[in-house]
Amino acid sequence: LHLNSFFSLGNLIDLNINENKIKIIKKESFIGLDNLRKLDLSNNLIESIEEKGFYGLFSLSELDLSYNTIEIIKNRSFFGLDNLRKLDLSSSSIGSFEDEAFYGLHNLYELNLRFNRIKIVKKKSFFGLDNLIKIILRSNLIESFEEEGFYGLKNLIELDFSYNKIKIIKNRSFYGLDNLKLLHLGSNLIELIGEGGFNGLFSLTELDLSHNKIEIIKNRSFSGLHNLKKLCLNANSIASFEDGAFL
Repeated sequence: LHLNSFFSLGNLIDLNINENKIKIIKKESFIGLDNLRKLDLSNNLIESIEEKGFYGLFSLSELDLSYNTIEIIKNRSFFGLDNLRKLDLSSSSIGSFEDEAFYGLHNLYELNLRFNRIKIVKKKSFFGLDNLIKIILRSNLIESFEEEGFYGLKNLIELDFSYNKIKIIKNRSFYGLDNLKLLHLGSNLIELIGEGGFNGLFSLTELDLSHNKIEIIKNRSFSGLHNLKKLCLNANSIASFEDGAFL
């Protein structure tokens, strides 16, 4: 796609270009589409998105980039998408994203990254996504997440980490997610929940730890989860609970 490809289509609201052979989103490819609300670029061959590739799509609320071969989300790939609400990057071979990959997406409420190749959630990976409500990271290769990996996600309600390769829940792993209500950690390789592993999840109501490899529930494994209403520990190898496991 090249500069001014759609310049004369200023009244377009919905643009579907899925199942084609687009490889690169070049700078300002969509200039002129001031009223576009929905853009579907799924099932292409997209390998890279240049900085300001989507600049000019000021009204866009939904962007589908699923089933591509992007691999790396570079800095400011989505700059200018001030009103974007839903971003689908599932099944796109993504292994990593740079520090400011999601810069400018202040109104995004759902981010779908499932079925990719992400191995680690680094510090401040999602910084700037102030209004994000839901992140889907299921079916990746995630083994760990750094402290403050979810820094700034004060409005997040649902986080899906199921079907990954997480082995240990460390202290303060989810610190800062004050409003999180749903946490999915099922079908991982979790063997150990460290003391205070869920510290800071004051609003959590549902926690799924099913289909893991937990053998013992240690002291204060679930401390601070005062609003928890549903806890799934089925299909583990639990043999015992230490005193104070749920204090």
